[in-house]
Amino acid sequence: MILICILVKNLVQNFYLYENKEIANLNLKVISKNNNYLIAKDLFFNKYLLKTKENLNLYQSFQVSGVLEKIESNYSQYYLSENVKFQILNLKINEWKSYDLRYFFFNYLSQKHVYKNYVIPIIFGYSTEDKNDLFKNLNDIGVIHLVVISGFHFSLIYLSIAKITKKIDNSKIIAFSLIFIYFLFVKKSPSVYRSILMIFFGFVFEKFQKFKKWNNNYLEIYLAFLFVILINKYYVLKLGFWFSFVVVIFIHLINDFLKSFILSDIWKKVITFFLIWIISQILIIIFNKNNSLLSMLSLIIMAPVIEVLIISSLILIPFKFLLNYLYLGFEEIVNLISKVSVLAKIEFIYQSEILWTLLLFLIFIFGKKVKYC
Repeated sequence: MILICILVKNLVQNFYLYENKEIANLNLKVISKNNNYLIAKDLFFNKYLLKTKENLNLYQSFQVSGVLEKIESNYSQYYLSENVKFQILNLKINEWKSYDLRYFFFNYLSQKHVYKNYVIPIIFGYSTEDKNDLFKNLNDIGVIHLVVISGFHFSLIYLSIAKITKKIDNSKIIAFSLIFIYFLFVKKSPSVYRSILMIFFGFVFEKFQKFKKWNNNYLEIYLAFLFVILINKYYVLKLGFWFSFVVVIFIHLINDFLKSFILSDIWKKVITFFLIWIISQILIIIFNKNNSLLSMLSLIIMAPVIEVLIISSLILIPFKFLLNYLYLGFEEIVNLISKVSVLAKIEFIYQSEILWTLLLFLIFIFGKKVKYC
Protein backbone atom coordinates (compact mmCIF):
# COMPACT_ATOMS: atom_id res chain seq x y z
CA MET A 1 0.00 0.00 0.00
CA ILE A 2 2.83 2.41 0.89
CA LEU A 3 4.62 1.57 -2.37
CA ILE A 4 1.44 2.26 -4.35
CA CYS A 5 1.00 5.64 -2.62
CA ILE A 6 4.58 6.64 -3.46
CA LEU A 7 4.16 5.62 -7.11
CA VAL A 8 0.85 7.53 -7.38
CA LYS A 9 2.48 10.58 -5.82
CA ASN A 10 5.29 10.50 -8.40
CA LEU A 11 2.80 10.16 -11.27
CA VAL A 12 0.78 13.11 -9.99
CA GLN A 13 3.95 15.20 -9.71
CA ASN A 14 5.01 14.44 -13.28
CA PHE A 15 1.53 15.20 -14.65
CA TYR A 16 0.94 18.28 -12.55
CA LEU A 17 4.12 20.20 -13.34
CA TYR A 18 5.08 21.61 -16.69
CA GLU A 19 7.23 24.46 -17.91
CA ASN A 20 6.25 28.11 -18.49
CA LYS A 21 2.98 27.80 -16.66
CA GLU A 22 1.56 30.91 -15.05
CA ILE A 23 0.40 30.25 -11.52
CA ALA A 24 -1.77 32.37 -9.26
CA ASN A 25 -2.32 32.08 -5.52
CA LEU A 26 -0.57 28.72 -5.25
CA ASN A 27 -0.54 27.59 -1.63
CA LEU A 28 2.96 26.60 -0.49
CA LYS A 29 4.80 25.80 2.73
CA VAL A 30 8.48 26.57 3.45
CA ILE A 31 10.54 23.40 4.06
CA SER A 32 14.09 24.76 3.66
CA LYS A 33 15.71 28.18 3.47
CA ASN A 34 18.90 30.19 3.56
CA ASN A 35 19.77 33.86 3.05
CA ASN A 36 19.20 33.88 -0.73
CA TYR A 37 16.47 31.39 -1.49
CA LEU A 38 13.89 29.06 -0.03
CA ILE A 39 12.40 25.73 -1.02
CA ALA A 40 8.67 25.23 -0.59
CA LYS A 41 6.23 22.42 -1.29
CA ASP A 42 2.58 22.30 -2.28
CA LEU A 43 -0.27 19.98 -1.34
CA PHE A 44 0.95 17.33 -3.82
CA PHE A 45 4.50 17.38 -2.34
CA ASN A 46 5.91 19.16 -5.42
CA LYS A 47 8.92 21.26 -4.43
CA TYR A 48 9.75 24.69 -5.82
CA LEU A 49 12.80 26.95 -5.70
CA LEU A 50 12.04 30.58 -4.85
CA LYS A 51 14.91 33.05 -5.05
CA THR A 52 13.76 35.64 -2.58
CA LYS A 53 14.91 37.40 0.55
CA GLU A 54 11.42 37.50 2.02
CA ASN A 55 11.57 36.82 5.76
CA LEU A 56 9.58 33.59 5.79
CA ASN A 57 10.12 30.98 8.49
CA LEU A 58 10.27 27.20 8.31
CA TYR A 59 6.85 25.58 7.76
CA GLN A 60 5.22 28.96 7.22
CA SER A 61 2.33 28.79 4.74
CA PHE A 62 1.97 31.43 2.03
CA GLN A 63 0.43 32.08 -1.39
CA VAL A 64 2.55 32.84 -4.43
CA SER A 65 1.90 34.02 -7.98
CA GLY A 66 4.40 33.94 -10.82
CA VAL A 67 5.74 31.90 -13.73
CA LEU A 68 6.84 28.28 -13.38
CA GLU A 69 10.17 27.54 -15.08
CA LYS A 70 12.27 24.39 -15.26
CA ILE A 71 15.62 24.72 -13.50
CA GLU A 72 18.51 24.95 -15.99
CA SER A 73 20.47 21.73 -16.44
CA ASN A 74 23.82 23.19 -15.37
CA TYR A 75 22.33 24.05 -11.98
CA SER A 76 20.09 21.05 -11.63
CA GLN A 77 22.18 18.36 -9.88
CA TYR A 78 21.82 19.79 -6.37
CA TYR A 79 18.16 20.64 -6.86
CA LEU A 80 17.41 17.25 -8.43
CA SER A 81 18.95 15.56 -5.39
CA GLU A 82 16.45 17.58 -3.35
CA ASN A 83 13.68 16.67 -5.85
CA VAL A 84 13.32 20.34 -6.84
CA LYS A 85 12.82 20.56 -10.62
CA PHE A 86 11.14 23.96 -11.03
CA GLN A 87 11.54 27.52 -9.85
CA ILE A 88 8.98 30.29 -9.68
CA LEU A 89 9.90 33.59 -11.35
CA ASN A 90 8.28 37.04 -11.16
CA LEU A 91 7.34 36.29 -7.59
CA LYS A 92 4.50 37.88 -5.75
CA ILE A 93 4.18 36.47 -2.24
CA ASN A 94 1.18 36.85 0.02
CA GLU A 95 1.52 35.52 3.54
CA TRP A 96 -1.33 33.76 5.21
CA LYS A 97 -1.80 32.15 8.56
CA SER A 98 -0.11 28.83 9.27
CA TYR A 99 -1.59 26.25 11.61
CA ASP A 100 1.41 23.92 11.47
CA LEU A 101 2.81 23.36 14.98
CA ARG A 102 6.30 23.15 13.49
CA TYR A 103 6.01 26.74 12.25
CA PHE A 104 5.40 28.08 15.76
CA PHE A 105 8.17 25.87 17.15
CA PHE A 106 10.86 26.99 14.67
CA ASN A 107 9.61 30.57 14.62
CA TYR A 108 10.25 30.76 18.35
CA LEU A 109 13.64 29.02 18.17
CA SER A 110 14.90 31.16 15.28
CA GLN A 111 14.62 34.28 17.43
CA LYS A 112 17.33 33.06 19.83
CA HIS A 113 21.01 32.86 18.83
CA VAL A 114 21.83 29.49 20.39
CA TYR A 115 18.79 27.85 18.84
CA LYS A 116 19.18 29.44 15.40
CA ASN A 117 22.90 28.79 14.98
CA TYR A 118 23.35 25.52 16.86
CA VAL A 119 20.19 23.62 17.83
CA ILE A 120 18.25 24.04 14.57
CA PRO A 121 21.18 23.08 12.27
CA ILE A 122 22.64 20.25 14.39
CA ILE A 123 19.56 18.69 15.99
CA PHE A 124 17.00 19.37 13.25
CA GLY A 125 19.22 19.64 10.15
CA TYR A 126 18.09 23.09 8.93
CA SER A 127 20.61 25.82 8.23
CA THR A 128 19.54 29.43 7.84
CA GLU A 129 23.05 30.83 7.48
CA ASP A 130 25.31 30.62 4.42
CA LYS A 131 28.47 30.60 6.51
CA ASN A 132 28.97 28.84 9.80
CA ASP A 133 32.47 28.46 11.27
CA LEU A 134 31.41 25.55 13.45
CA PHE A 135 30.23 23.50 10.48
CA LYS A 136 33.31 24.46 8.46
CA ASN A 137 35.54 23.21 11.28
CA LEU A 138 33.51 20.01 11.68
CA ASN A 139 33.97 19.41 7.96
CA ASP A 140 37.71 20.14 8.14
CA ILE A 141 38.32 17.62 10.92
CA GLY A 142 36.29 14.97 9.11
CA VAL A 143 33.36 14.48 11.50
CA ILE A 144 30.61 16.50 9.81
CA HIS A 145 28.92 13.24 8.79
CA LEU A 146 28.39 12.39 12.47
CA VAL A 147 26.27 15.51 12.86
CA VAL A 148 24.24 16.22 9.75
CA ILE A 149 24.85 13.56 7.08
CA SER A 150 24.70 9.99 8.32
CA GLY A 151 21.45 10.11 10.32
CA PHE A 152 22.84 7.67 12.90
CA HIS A 153 21.60 9.94 15.67
CA PHE A 154 18.10 8.61 14.98
CA SER A 155 19.14 5.19 16.26
CA LEU A 156 20.92 6.83 19.18
CA ILE A 157 17.80 8.78 20.19
CA TYR A 158 15.50 5.79 19.64
CA LEU A 159 17.67 3.44 21.73
CA SER A 160 18.04 6.08 24.46
CA ILE A 161 14.26 6.53 24.69
CA ALA A 162 13.72 2.75 24.66
CA LYS A 163 16.25 2.35 27.48
CA ILE A 164 14.67 5.10 29.58
CA THR A 165 11.17 3.66 29.12
CA LYS A 166 12.09 -0.05 29.27
CA LYS A 167 10.24 -0.57 32.57
CA ILE A 168 7.04 0.88 31.11
CA ASP A 169 4.54 -1.29 29.27
CA ASN A 170 4.79 -0.93 25.48
CA SER A 171 8.08 0.93 25.80
CA LYS A 172 8.97 0.23 22.15
CA ILE A 173 5.68 1.77 21.00
CA ILE A 174 6.41 4.87 23.10
CA ALA A 175 9.97 5.03 21.74
CA PHE A 176 8.84 4.69 18.13
CA SER A 177 6.04 7.26 18.57
CA LEU A 178 8.50 9.81 19.98
CA ILE A 179 11.13 9.18 17.30
CA PHE A 180 8.43 9.55 14.63
CA ILE A 181 7.43 12.93 16.09
CA TYR A 182 11.10 13.92 15.93
CA PHE A 183 11.18 12.74 12.29
CA LEU A 184 8.29 15.09 11.46
CA PHE A 185 10.33 18.05 12.72
CA VAL A 186 13.71 17.34 11.10
CA LYS A 187 14.85 18.22 7.59
CA LYS A 188 14.24 15.27 5.28
CA SER A 189 17.25 13.65 3.62
CA PRO A 190 18.16 10.16 2.37
CA SER A 191 19.94 9.37 5.64
CA VAL A 192 16.94 10.53 7.67
CA TYR A 193 14.57 8.39 5.60
CA ARG A 194 16.94 5.42 5.87
CA SER A 195 17.11 5.79 9.64
CA ILE A 196 13.38 6.09 10.30
CA LEU A 197 12.53 3.29 7.84
CA MET A 198 15.01 0.87 9.41
CA ILE A 199 13.68 1.71 12.87
CA PHE A 200 10.13 1.20 11.58
CA PHE A 201 10.82 -2.17 9.94
CA GLY A 202 12.81 -3.35 12.96
CA PHE A 203 9.94 -2.30 15.23
CA VAL A 204 7.35 -4.13 13.08
CA PHE A 205 9.43 -7.30 12.70
CA GLU A 206 10.07 -7.47 16.45
CA LYS A 207 6.65 -6.37 17.69
CA PHE A 208 4.36 -8.53 15.59
CA GLN A 209 4.67 -12.30 15.88
CA LYS A 210 3.93 -13.14 12.24
CA PHE A 211 6.78 -10.88 11.08
CA LYS A 212 9.42 -12.15 13.54
CA LYS A 213 10.83 -14.63 11.02
CA TRP A 214 11.71 -11.61 8.85
CA ASN A 215 13.62 -9.86 11.63
CA ASN A 216 16.86 -9.46 9.73
CA ASN A 217 19.16 -6.43 9.60
CA TYR A 218 19.93 -6.88 5.91
CA LEU A 219 16.24 -7.12 4.98
CA GLU A 220 15.63 -3.88 6.87
CA ILE A 221 18.45 -2.21 4.92
CA TYR A 222 17.12 -3.53 1.60
CA LEU A 223 13.57 -2.36 2.28
CA ALA A 224 14.79 1.05 3.44
CA PHE A 225 16.94 1.33 0.29
CA LEU A 226 13.96 0.47 -1.92
CA PHE A 227 11.66 3.01 -0.28
CA VAL A 228 14.27 5.80 -0.31
CA ILE A 229 14.90 5.29 -4.04
CA LEU A 230 11.14 5.37 -4.68
CA ILE A 231 10.82 8.59 -2.69
CA ASN A 232 13.49 10.28 -4.84
CA LYS A 233 15.74 8.43 -7.28
CA TYR A 234 18.06 11.46 -7.44
CA TYR A 235 19.11 10.92 -3.83
CA VAL A 236 21.93 8.82 -5.31
CA LEU A 237 23.64 12.14 -6.12
CA LYS A 238 24.06 12.94 -2.43
CA LEU A 239 26.90 11.88 -0.14
CA GLY A 240 24.39 11.30 2.65
CA PHE A 241 22.69 8.55 0.64
CA TRP A 242 25.88 6.55 0.03
CA PHE A 243 27.38 7.25 3.41
CA SER A 244 24.28 6.19 5.28
CA PHE A 245 23.65 2.95 3.40
CA VAL A 246 27.23 1.83 2.74
CA VAL A 247 28.39 2.46 6.29
CA VAL A 248 25.40 0.76 7.92
CA ILE A 249 25.82 -2.28 5.65
CA PHE A 250 29.50 -2.55 6.53
CA ILE A 251 28.77 -2.17 10.23
CA HIS A 252 26.58 -5.27 10.10
CA LEU A 253 28.99 -7.15 7.82
CA ILE A 254 31.96 -6.41 10.07
CA ASN A 255 30.03 -7.33 13.23
CA ASP A 256 28.99 -10.65 11.66
CA PHE A 257 32.55 -11.21 10.42
CA LEU A 258 34.12 -10.60 13.84
CA LYS A 259 31.86 -13.15 15.53
CA SER A 260 34.31 -15.79 14.29
CA PHE A 261 37.11 -14.29 16.39
CA ILE A 262 37.74 -14.71 20.08
CA LEU A 263 38.12 -11.05 20.91
CA SER A 264 36.97 -8.82 23.72
CA ASP A 265 34.10 -6.43 23.01
CA ILE A 266 36.52 -3.50 23.22
CA TRP A 267 38.80 -4.94 20.52
CA LYS A 268 35.81 -5.73 18.31
CA LYS A 269 34.65 -2.13 18.63
CA VAL A 270 38.14 -0.80 17.86
CA ILE A 271 38.46 -2.98 14.75
CA THR A 272 34.95 -2.11 13.59
CA PHE A 273 35.60 1.57 14.19
CA PHE A 274 38.87 1.44 12.20
CA LEU A 275 37.38 -0.40 9.22
CA ILE A 276 34.37 1.92 9.13
CA TRP A 277 36.75 4.87 9.24
CA ILE A 278 38.56 3.57 6.14
CA ILE A 279 35.28 3.06 4.29
CA SER A 280 33.96 6.48 5.31
CA GLN A 281 37.19 8.16 4.19
CA ILE A 282 36.90 6.57 0.75
CA LEU A 283 33.38 7.96 0.42
CA ILE A 284 34.35 11.40 1.71
CA ILE A 285 37.29 11.58 -0.69
CA ILE A 286 35.09 10.56 -3.64
CA PHE A 287 32.68 13.42 -2.92
CA ASN A 288 35.13 15.89 -1.40
CA LYS A 289 38.83 15.63 -2.32
CA ASN A 290 39.92 17.60 0.73
CA ASN A 291 40.28 15.45 3.85
CA SER A 292 41.86 15.53 7.31
CA LEU A 293 44.79 13.29 8.16
CA LEU A 294 43.69 13.36 11.79
CA SER A 295 40.08 12.38 11.10
CA MET A 296 40.54 8.97 12.76
CA LEU A 297 41.64 10.63 16.00
CA SER A 298 38.92 13.24 15.60
CA LEU A 299 36.28 10.53 15.26
CA ILE A 300 37.48 8.77 18.42
CA ILE A 301 37.27 12.02 20.39
CA MET A 302 34.14 13.50 18.82
CA ALA A 303 31.85 10.46 18.50
CA PRO A 304 31.00 10.26 22.24
CA VAL A 305 30.99 14.07 22.51
CA ILE A 306 28.40 14.38 19.73
CA GLU A 307 26.28 11.59 21.23
CA VAL A 308 26.15 13.48 24.54
CA LEU A 309 25.51 16.76 22.69
CA ILE A 310 22.50 15.43 20.76
CA ILE A 311 20.79 13.81 23.74
CA SER A 312 21.55 16.77 26.03
CA SER A 313 20.26 19.27 23.46
CA LEU A 314 16.89 17.54 23.19
CA ILE A 315 16.55 17.40 26.97
CA LEU A 316 17.69 21.00 27.50
CA ILE A 317 15.72 22.71 24.71
CA PRO A 318 13.57 24.64 27.25
CA PHE A 319 16.71 25.88 29.07
CA LYS A 320 18.47 28.39 26.83
CA PHE A 321 21.14 29.39 29.35
CA LEU A 322 22.27 25.77 29.76
CA LEU A 323 22.37 25.28 25.98
CA ASN A 324 24.61 28.34 25.72
CA TYR A 325 27.20 26.70 27.96
CA LEU A 326 26.78 23.33 26.25
CA TYR A 327 27.46 24.66 22.75
CA LEU A 328 30.17 27.04 23.92
CA GLY A 329 32.07 24.04 25.27
CA PHE A 330 31.36 22.01 22.12
CA GLU A 331 32.60 24.78 19.84
CA GLU A 332 35.80 25.15 21.89
CA ILE A 333 36.52 21.41 21.52
CA VAL A 334 35.91 21.57 17.75
CA ASN A 335 38.07 24.69 17.36
CA LEU A 336 40.92 23.09 19.32
CA ILE A 337 40.89 19.94 17.18
CA SER A 338 40.55 22.02 14.02
CA LYS A 339 43.68 24.02 14.86
CA VAL A 340 45.84 20.91 15.08
CA SER A 341 44.16 19.18 12.14
CA VAL A 342 46.30 18.69 9.04
CA LEU A 343 44.46 18.80 5.74
CA ALA A 344 45.52 16.26 3.17
CA LYS A 345 45.36 17.68 -0.35
CA ILE A 346 46.73 14.64 -2.17
CA GLU A 347 45.17 13.80 -5.53
CA PHE A 348 42.12 11.59 -5.11
CA ILE A 349 43.58 8.64 -7.05
CA TYR A 350 46.51 8.22 -4.64
CA GLN A 351 44.46 8.51 -1.47
CA SER A 352 41.84 6.08 -2.71
CA GLU A 353 44.44 3.51 -3.76
CA ILE A 354 46.10 3.66 -0.34
CA LEU A 355 42.80 3.28 1.52
CA TRP A 356 41.48 0.51 -0.73
CA THR A 357 44.77 -1.38 -0.46
CA LEU A 358 44.70 -1.08 3.33
CA LEU A 359 41.09 -2.26 3.46
CA LEU A 360 41.74 -5.27 1.20
CA PHE A 361 44.87 -6.17 3.18
CA LEU A 362 42.93 -6.19 6.44
CA ILE A 363 40.13 -8.27 4.91
CA PHE A 364 42.73 -10.72 3.56
CA ILE A 365 44.41 -11.07 6.96
CA PHE A 366 41.10 -11.59 8.78
CA GLY A 367 39.74 -13.82 6.04
CA LYS A 368 42.79 -16.07 6.08
CA LYS A 369 42.58 -16.46 9.83
CA VAL A 370 39.02 -17.80 9.60
CA LYS A 371 39.76 -19.76 6.40
CA TYR A 372 37.79 -17.48 4.11
CA CYS A 373 40.84 -17.19 1.85
